[in-house]
Amino acid sequence: MNYKHLHYLWMAAKHGGIAGAAQRLHLTPQTVSSQIKTLEERFGCVLLRRRGRLVELTDAGRVAAEYAGKIFALGAELERELRAPRRSVDVLRVGIADSIHKAIACRLIEPAVTAHAGLRVVCREGRQMALVGELAEHRLDVVLCDAPWLDSSPPRARSDKLGSTSMAVFATAALMEMHRETFPACLAHMPMLLPGSDSELKARFDAWLVSNGLAPPIFGEFDDGALMIAFAGEGRGAIVAPSVLEASLRAQHALLPLGQVDEVRHEFYAISLDGRARHPAVGEITRAGGRLEL
Repeated sequence: MNYKHLHYLWMAAKHGGIAGAAQRLHLTPQTVSSQIKTLEERFGCVLLRRRGRLVELTDAGRVAAEYAGKIFALGAELERELRAPRRSVDVLRVGIADSIHKAIACRLIEPAVTAHAGLRVVCREGRQMALVGELAEHRLDVVLCDAPWLDSSPPRARSDKLGSTSMAVFATAALMEMHRETFPACLAHMPMLLPGSDSELKARFDAWLVSNGLAPPIFGEFDDGALMIAFAGEGRGAIVAPSVLEASLRAQHALLPLGQVDEVRHEFYAISLDGRARHPAVGEITRAGGRLEL
């Protein structure tokens, strides 16, 4: 198969037909059309058909264009990786999803710091999708988040489960005083502060509330876990948070445990790219993570 012919088809699919592809390829429409015709002969099927003055993909053409997109995306990534200057292994660039509590992130990164003396860690926070985009562009070495990456792009992205933690509901003493029922019945009318819709934890906690027949009033949803905790510390609502954070939540925000949510665990993942450019410290995080239960 001639990949140049496949590229012409892909360009036609991206740019609305042969004329659009020809313009961007700086070729005549006749040249693009004839090369796609050669590809059709190679595959033994029609990839483009004319509908009036327009040209559209056939079902086979759509399949070919989809595969072509993956092939050329992988080729572009290969070129970026081979052309990119090798990074110093003394710097580890970590993306941390907003849904990961900072104390948990610190514990997840700790194996890399311990194994590599003199390692400098550069952390960026944001939404998982945006951080994975930076990973694909080699601006990050690893992304820590609470859900595996299931998309096929970027190619060679892998998700390693690092562990999980039990969860509990926390609130201020004043808020608890206003809702004296036993747990979890006390949540029925207690205002709640929940993780943002992108968080896997929110979906699991929502399911737990439903299973217990609870529909508490929702005061707010937060992508940033630290901001959610700050609001809880001001008495605006109860939160669900890792049980392991009880001491720090009590000391720093006067938040007390209301009860344990045994059916809900918060999972943690490391997303990275396989290949020679993978930072060796990422391997320390993933190897240690398989044994992490908080």
